[in-house]
Order: sequence, then C-alpha cells, then structure tokens
Amino acid sequence: MTAPVAPPEESRLLRLVVVVAVALGVLAVAVQQAVPAWLAVLAIALLPVAASVAHQFRCGAPAWVKAAAVVLVLFGLARARQGFAAIETLDEARYPLAELFVVVQVAHALDMPRRRDLYVSLGSSLVLLAVAGSLSQDMRFALSLVPWTAAALAALVLAHRAALAEGTVTASPAPEAPTGRPAEASALARHVLRGAAVATAAGLLVFLVVPPPTRGGQLTLPFQRGAGGATAGGGLLRAPESASGGEGRARAATYYGVSPRMDLRVRGELPDELVMRVHAQAPAMWRGAVFDTYDGTTWVGDETRGRDLGLGPVFRLPRREVPGPRQSATQTFFLEADLPTAIYTAAEPLTVYFPTGVSIDRFGLPRAEATLDDGLVYSVVSSYGVASEAALRAAPPVRVDRFTPYLALPDALPERVRSLAAEVTAGAATDYDRVRLLESYLRRTFTYRLDSPVPPAGRDAVDHFLFEAREGFCEQFAAALAVMARSLGIPARVAAGYVPGRYNPFTGYYSVRGTDAHAWVEVYHEGLGWYSYDPTSSVPSPRRSILDRVPLVRAARWVRAHVASLEPAARIMVAAAAVALVGGAVAFLVRRRRRRAADEPRRQLRPVVPSGPATAALARLDAALAARGQPRRPWETPSELLTRAAARAAVPAVEEEAFAADRASPGSVRAAAVIDEAISALGSRSGDRRT
Repeated sequence: MTAPVAPPEESRLLRLVVVVAVALGVLAVAVQQAVPAWLAVLAIALLPVAASVAHQFRCGAPAWVKAAAVVLVLFGLARARQGFAAIETLDEARYPLAELFVVVQVAHALDMPRRRDLYVSLGSSLVLLAVAGSLSQDMRFALSLVPWTAAALAALVLAHRAALAEGTVTASPAPEAPTGRPAEASALARHVLRGAAVATAAGLLVFLVVPPPTRGGQLTLPFQRGAGGATAGGGLLRAPESASGGEGRARAATYYGVSPRMDLRVRGELPDELVMRVHAQAPAMWRGAVFDTYDGTTWVGDETRGRDLGLGPVFRLPRREVPGPRQSATQTFFLEADLPTAIYTAAEPLTVYFPTGVSIDRFGLPRAEATLDDGLVYSVVSSYGVASEAALRAAPPVRVDRFTPYLALPDALPERVRSLAAEVTAGAATDYDRVRLLESYLRRTFTYRLDSPVPPAGRDAVDHFLFEAREGFCEQFAAALAVMARSLGIPARVAAGYVPGRYNPFTGYYSVRGTDAHAWVEVYHEGLGWYSYDPTSSVPSPRRSILDRVPLVRAARWVRAHVASLEPAARIMVAAAAVALVGGAVAFLVRRRRRRAADEPRRQLRPVVPSGPATAALARLDAALAARGQPRRPWETPSELLTRAAARAAVPAVEEEAFAADRASPGSVRAAAVIDEAISALGSRSGDRRT
C-alpha cells in the first residue's frame, strides 16, 4: 500500500521566506570568500526567479524546467572539479564544495512543489551558514546569522500554520482571537520573536558551557598562499621593507617587526593595525626570532641563511633535545599584513604546514623563503613546557659548558649591573626564585615608556636604562632581565614576536595587532628546557585544563581581570551597577509572579466557550429566556438554569463538554435535542398566553 502524495504547497509567503533564508546563506559564504562574488550575486538573483517557476508549476514541472536544473547541476560539478584540482589541503575542500552547494540550491529551487522540498532548502541554507561560520574570524558573521534565524523561524511558523489548516497536525484549543491579516501578522511576529528568544538563549547556554573543538586530530592543518608580492629572503631573516626611519628612528609599520638585530638605541611607535588572527588551542607568545649575543647596545640572533628543509608543504622539523614534561598544541595563523620572513610559532615548533619553502635557523625556528604577505595562512604544531612551579624551583644548576653562548656578556659591562643583580636576588636559593625576583624588581621599579631616552654614544644600553633613564619599553626591560640573569650564571636569551592578543570568545580567534608586538626573555632550566619570563606582560600559563577551554570560565576570568585593573572608584561604580541590575531583575520577576498569582482566580472563572452541541444549545436557551424577560441570574449555574427550563436531563452532557476532552459524544447530541425541545416548549407556552 503506497503512502498518499502530499498536496502542492500553495503559500507564496512561505516560499518567499525560504528563498530569503537560502539567499542569506549564500551571502554568508560569499562574505567569507568561500565562493566568488559573481557566483553569489548570480545565485541570489536567480533564486526568486526559480522559486516563482516552482510555484507556477507546483502541480507538475515541465521537461524544460527539469532540463534547466540538470544543466545547473552539471555546471556546478564542472566548477567543483576545477576547484578540487587546485586545492592543496583537505581544509581547502570546503571552497569547491560550497560553490557546488550554492549552484545545487538554485537548481533545487526550480522544482519545489511540496512543503518538504521547502524544508530541504531551509536545511541546506543552514549548511551554508555552518560553512560560513567555520570560516568566520570576526563578528561580521552575525550580520548574516541574525536575519537568517528570523527568516528560518518565520518559515517554520508559516509551515506549521499551513499544516494546522490542512489538519495534518493538531493543536490544543485556545481562546478565539480576532481574525484578519493585521492580527495574523501580529501573531506571526510574536511567534517568531518568542522562538528567536528561546533559540538564542539555548544557543548561548550551549556556547558558554561546551568547550570548543580542537583541531589537533586533523591529518592536515590549514595553509594557503598569500596575496603575492613577497620579497625574497633566501633563508635570511628579512623585513618586507626597510626598518630605517632616520637616525635613531624606525618606521611604525616595521619597527615592531622581527629582524636579525634588536638595537636598543632605536625608538619607534606602536601602530594599532591588525597584523594577524590566530586560532590556537591555547594562548602563547607568538615567537618570531631569538637573540643570544649582546654587545652593549644591540642583541644579535642568527644571521646565516639557515638550513633548507626541502619540499613541503608539511615540514617535520629536526628533533631537538627538549627535556621535561611537554604538551603539544596547534596554531593556525591568518596574516592580515605583510610581515618578515620569520614564521611565527608558539614555544618549540615540531611540524609546520606552509605553502612555500622553509628553512630552519640554529635556534630551531622556521623561516620562509620570502617575506610573509597579506592573506597567507599557515599552521604549526608546537611543544609546550608544562613543568610546575615546584619542578622549576627544584631543577638542578645548569651545566655551564653547554650554555656558554647564553651566559656571555660584554667585557665593558659596568660592574654595578652585576652588583645590582646580586643585591636584588640576595637570599634566593634557586635559579627560578632569582629570575622571579629580578622580574618583580624591574616591573615595580621602572616605568614603561615608548619614547624613552636614548643612551649616549659609547654607553652600555642596559646600564643606562637601570641607573639613569629608569624608563623604557619591552626591549629595554627584556635586555635588562637577560643581562642580569646571565651575570648570576643563569642561561638566558631574548625572544621577539607578539603577545597572544585579544581573544574573541564568539569566534575563537586571537586578534593580534601592532600594539601587541613584544620582546621577552627565555631562561633555561636544567632537565626542563626553555621557559618564558616577562617583566612587562603576563606570560600565558602552559598548563591547560578542560575548564580553560570553557567560554563561560574565560568570560568570568576576563571580567575579573578587567574589574581588578580598575581604579577603586570605578570598581565601586561597577559593583553598584551590577547590584542595581540584579536587584531590578529580581524585582521584575517577583512582581510578575505576584501579578500572575492575582490573575489566577480570574483565569479560573472564565466562562466556558460554547464549542460543543450541548453548550451551544445552552447558549440558545439562555438567549431564549432573555427574550422572554427571564434572563439568567448572575448567581445561576448552568445546571440551575437547565432545571428551571425543565431540561435537567442535559446537565451531565453540558458538564462533560465543559471539563472533558471529548466534546462531541453521542450524549452531547441527545442533550442538545433535549434543550432544543425545552426552548420550543418555552415558545409554545408564550404563544398560548398570547392567545
């Protein structure tokens, strides 16, 4: 026995709302550059035309409509074939699939005779939104998500109402409402707003308590070529343009970029421009270069061409001796500006997914064969040191013969620098405690200032910073910490790159700007490896638990950190505002509950709405008695009224209709006949009196 075929969908409004939802899905993937702009514009323009054709031929599409759909699908398959031939990673497979899906949506819109076909289109638009969401790196995605949610809810409400009208679904009885198009539109708006509020609250709750998925289990990580125009580096650490901006000055666009030398006599600015976005399992210092040689004014790193790692795009870096407890994590970098040839990584890089050639310097840091340009995407798997504070404190002294380059200091270094380091760390029993004391001393004693005094010619830059200028920026602080640590026999080096940046819990990306460029210190602990220290910024903890990935926990920590950084007066104002907000919400809920409790008796005493045969006859009896001048008394119950009219036999059926679910039983029909006889008898008696 075959199932009955569903009737064609007649609602033009439902079709229009579904087309709007699909068009918003196409727009969302176009904004994220998953499909070409021309294809998105063409698809959005064709969707209403195709939907109009589908409605016109809803009872049966002619052959030319089906042929047009086949041609569109073949075109989409041809485009997808070209796209698959050009991809380099599994991650890029999303782009040709998105193109194919958009074309299929237009083809499907040509033949949507029934409501279930509209449901398929609505679900497909959700898939397009999901693709756009996976590519989104900022809040612009909300501009597509919010109107799509409204359109989808409106489509579901319209479809449910159509099903109610057809009788394919049932609804609980409700009081009669005024009819007409304005009333229907108002009810539709209320349903949509109510559904949007519930869906938003549920989605926000899930988002806040469910940790985001990690990408560590992927076979390949994302990488993609940039916009082009890079400058060849040939393995050397080069900037995209000259860093010189005049005597002792640096250009804002490049000053905080990585270079093979860090001159402590150069001053510059911090441009507040977006440099890159990073999708990472954990925050870290994004390191681009390491410096190990100090000559009194300048820190120097590896200026050689490095070692070529061969063909990519997956580069397994040579295994280095990295002792101690470790934890691996992945990062994907999306560049928004031109950067030097340094490939930024977190901690110790293990594997690099990069679209062009890569070399490695003597510190184990990867370098590109050309400067990194806007639009470049690459990924790194790194190894973090996760030793506890107790383990770092218990580490044995280092073997000096293995770390001579990281202990070297210029012969002309003033003795008072060494004396100050010894004085600050007096009483400390371990290298870890000594470094922490130096870090704390620099943080609380000196002033952070970008345009700090430049050391005179022939003067040691660290000595000038510690004893005369007493102000500087991250480079002066990091240089001072490294030099003072070395004077105590602790291996140290200076690293340069960027701090983690501002984390967006809605997108899962760290936004790194020019103001996040930074220099810090790395100290070696015997048996554990290199660990970062910073007198001017907070180094992210390498230990990550499941709670660290829960957005609600991150949001609470963010609020706590920002409130703690406020002035006392501002903190009091924030606390007062929070108390007022919570108090107002509680007062609103209490008042609403009391009002409902006060309205409950009135809701319980509402008159029964005549909807069954017996109650309808009771209403006719009431009207007949009123016409004879014997209206129903205010205190008179239905049973008393029926008794007065000599129709007491109908009382059980009337009560059953008022309180039971079944309102059309045979007893109700018989009771209606009894009441109608009583009404006729009333009329006869009235006629007899007139005679």
